[in-house]
Amino acid sequence: MDLSERKNTDLDASAGNLEPRHLGPVFEEKPDHDFHYKTLSWQFVALLMIAEIVSNGMLSLPSALAVVGIVPAVILILFFGVFALYTAKLLIDFKLNHPEVHNMGDAGYILGGVVPREILSAGTIIFAICGTGSELLSGQQALSTLTNNGLCAEFLGITAFPK
Repeated sequence: MDLSERKNTDLDASAGNLEPRHLGPVFEEKPDHDFHYKTLSWQFVALLMIAEIVSNGMLSLPSALAVVGIVPAVILILFFGVFALYTAKLLIDFKLNHPEVHNMGDAGYILGGVVPREILSAGTIIFAICGTGSELLSGQQALSTLTNNGLCAEFLGITAFPK
């Protein structure tokens, strides 16, 4: 491959250098590209994230409330809500102070170097796999309950898979 044809990557691997290269925005809009990333407003993204969190949590919330009790459950829900808002504020401040950060691996590199970058990158992948599995399992269980286990569980698992 000719050097002029090389695509820019986030890492400069020439001569074993694994330092991040930040050449511009990851989701940069170019008219000649087929992919257009910035098509959702932040309000719609927030709505989608809330819907995903609520849809997975609603199936387990009644049983959790029954175990803990209503008053401690309300206190815990409020505490975790405030904790989530504080965490969001910290992440927003970090991103504003470090605009070159595009993922948790980049943040790990800034915080501690190569090892934290790899740990946070692996953690992000593991979290995505576990989150997807949780959504699939919840969808399969909900559809099994609605059909009184009348349909094959594998079919319900395929049906629950997001498209």
